[in-house]
Amino acid sequence: RDVSTIAVDRLKLLLDAGEKFQLIDIRPAKEFQEKRIPGSRSIPTTELDKRLGEVPKSGRVVVYAATPQNEIDDSVFQIFEDNRYRNITFMLEGFQGWLKHKYPVETGPKK
Repeated sequence: RDVSTIAVDRLKLLLDAGEKFQLIDIRPAKEFQEKRIPGSRSIPTTELDKRLGEVPKSGRVVVYAATPQNEIDDSVFQIFEDNRYRNITFMLEGFQGWLKHKYPVETGPKK
């Protein structure tokens, strides 16, 4: 699969530098509410096709799951592909990688 990817440490550098992009968490909503990368927005895989309009087609969009990018279900890639999204980048190591690096997380319900 030919997809754009970004390493966790590179994403952290972009966030620290104040780069502008959307960060989409496709994990289940319950996991998102427990902890997430600061500034991310929850659009669970199960709701992605219904909520695709919330994902901008311009500007950079970084998508992450719980697990590494190579374990993300093919249907996720297909939804973006079928709807002609060309601005999607997947975080290589997933949220597990973010935690492994001990980078900051937001916790608790997001308003």
